[in-house]
Amino acid sequence: AGHREADEWETEKEPTCEEEGSRILVCAVCGKILQRETIPAAGHKESDVWKITKAASCTASGTRIKTCTVCGVTLKSETVAALGHSYGAWTTVTSATCTDSGSEKRTCSRCGASETRTVAALGHDIVWTTLSEATCETAGARKGECSRCGKAFKEEIPALGHDYHLNDPPSDIDPCLDLYMASQTCSRCGDTQELYSVGPPGHTWQQYESTAGPMANNRRLDGYSSYYYCSRCRGYALSDDGAPHPYDTPHGYYPS
Repeated sequence: AGHREADEWETEKEPTCEEEGSRILVCAVCGKILQRETIPAAGHKESDVWKITKAASCTASGTRIKTCTVCGVTLKSETVAALGHSYGAWTTVTSATCTDSGSEKRTCSRCGASETRTVAALGHDIVWTTLSEATCETAGARKGECSRCGKAFKEEIPALGHDYHLNDPPSDIDPCLDLYMASQTCSRCGDTQELYSVGPPGHTWQQYESTAGPMANNRRLDGYSSYYYCSRCRGYALSDDGAPHPYDTPHGYYPS
């Protein structure tokens, strides 16, 4: 009569993630295997979720893995970085004073580890009161008290020293011809000191035509083709021989 194939394939060996399986087609009458086919390996199915195998701590790293959801084999492994400490706010252990340092402490909320640091001494906060003012030549004094600890202080205020400035030449002298004494005066106390003699610098003569310069066309120049003018004292000299004669008359030095 011959073989008659069954209507469906039978699984002979189930495939795994990594190994092939097989299936067969048998005779519906006698059960003889008529065909055999390979079933490909299914392949791993990676989990979407990491599994912690070693938890990271504040100071030590941990590990995590991803496995196959079918066979459970590890497919990926990663290092999880140490978390680092999660410190809270600093709290005072010992308060700093004006002269002594203090300390503060903070604690990790995860592992309880703590660290401390030094707080610098505050230094005195002195409020000063002047007892006597310093002058140019005399020292003064002041007293003080620390607003925190109450400690009293007293110290000398150094003398200020003179603040001298050079005085202008006297207004009643001829700046070109008169000798005068240079002096300086302190802006604070008024002390005045004579410094040195200033000799007459002489005139700064410059020759001009009678129709030019600062004295141009002045009637005093009538009869003269030129004159000499000093820019320092603003005086002039007349001469009919080509040179100024400031001490001669009537052709001498005159204020302009």
